[in-house]
Amino acid sequence: MLGIAALAVAVLTFHRPLARELTYPVKKFKALVAGRFKESAEVSRLKREIQTLSLTIADMDRLEAENSRLRRALEFKDRQKTRYLAASVLSRGGAAVGHNHLVAVDKGSLSGVRPGACVMAVEGLVGIVASTSLHTSEIALLTDDSVKVSAMVEGPQGDNGYAILAGGNEDVLHLKYLTGNGQLAASSRVLTSGLGGVYPKGLVIGTLVSREGEVRPAVDFRALEEVFIRCEE
Repeated sequence: MLGIAALAVAVLTFHRPLARELTYPVKKFKALVAGRFKESAEVSRLKREIQTLSLTIADMDRLEAENSRLRRALEFKDRQKTRYLAASVLSRGGAAVGHNHLVAVDKGSLSGVRPGACVMAVEGLVGIVASTSLHTSEIALLTDDSVKVSAMVEGPQGDNGYAILAGGNEDVLHLKYLTGNGQLAASSRVLTSGLGGVYPKGLVIGTLVSREGEVRPAVDFRALEEVFIRCEE
């Protein structure tokens, strides 16, 4: 047995091409396995890099959106002659279960906020201050049935319509007692009329979507993060 083995070694030693051929399958298999392993490791590395880049891009998008929001907020404050106090939304919904028409903000009576004050966002009218504590206020949104706003619908050639805005939901607000609705076109702007003295004239409420008095609000109430409370000088 040992003699046969010695003979095989001698043959392979002096016949290298034959030796290479005999060992080729094993070496080829090892090379394929090593290549697949290296390729798999490279794919995993590239996937991790792509995921990292995706997260970085997402962070940049969020920062850009936040910077844009802050720029618009500053521009809004600069446009106002009356003093508006910026306040951040703390929570949504009031003390009553199921009451989704209220938001709590982080400014209260110590900051000069008073019940009945008009509340704005950059896009338009939000609602009214319903109550205050020392450091917080509760804002009743336009969607609340208890909030009544004297509204004006811009008509053709100055033939404006007038109504009372009274409640609705995040998607549609409702006008009651709308005058001149036969002359009013959908997509007309709905503004505060200034009657009653609570809301200054000309604040944007939304856009008329039907002659029955449905209004698409200018403010996205679901996405409220910051509001501006009108304070008397």
